[in-house]
Amino acid sequence: MERKYNQDLLDKIKERQTVTKIHGVDVIVKNLPDCDENGAIDPRLYEDSKKMLKMLKFMPQSMLKMDTSAKGIAKLREMFNGIKSIPCVQDDIHIESLTVNSDDGYAIPVRVYCSQNPIINGPVLYYVHGGGFFGGSMDVVEESIKMFVAHSNIPVVSLNYRLAPENPYPIGHRDCYSVLEWIAENAEKLNIDRHKIFVAGDSAGEIWHNTVLNALMKMVQIESKDNFFYIQH
Repeated sequence: MERKYNQDLLDKIKERQTVTKIHGVDVIVKNLPDCDENGAIDPRLYEDSKKMLKMLKFMPQSMLKMDTSAKGIAKLREMFNGIKSIPCVQDDIHIESLTVNSDDGYAIPVRVYCSQNPIINGPVLYYVHGGGFFGGSMDVVEESIKMFVAHSNIPVVSLNYRLAPENPYPIGHRDCYSVLEWIAENAEKLNIDRHKIFVAGDSAGEIWHNTVLNALMKMVQIESKDNFFYIQH
């Protein structure tokens, strides 16, 4: 199946992108392809959001309450995990599935994504999926990860951390941190530079990656280790 958004739109975004420095780091800013107003919302996103808001306006309040029972959480997870990206990567991406032990011995499911021509001894992206801390999985974000790998030749590591409410904080956080440590300790096997580990995520995954980096910075300051690359913001 072909990609949902046409290539012309993506080309225009790339043409209009700018570069700015933040704390001495070059940051690429992706501007809207058809609007010069700073801070404007993408009209395509706006139209999709309008439809959702209209639905919520007429939806009974009882339907907006979150069912936190075991049955309710299972239904929510089914909904979250049922969201699949449209396959759009034609390249052959190698995916290795393995497990990494958390600090309590739990075997964390992990995947390593590599292109056919990966950058050797270069950076690696560590990606943490979202899902409100109670849902989501590597499967939901896999297509976007494959797209990143195909266009950058940078390997990506992703994981399925343990979910709430069965696994309350800080269990999910510790899972994410354990995999970050594993990446640094296995840099040679992964053919990456352990000083160039980039951490990112979506939604809850973004919060996890921020807490992981905060914990990492404290560890670096206390133990004077320089095993990781991180961006201050």
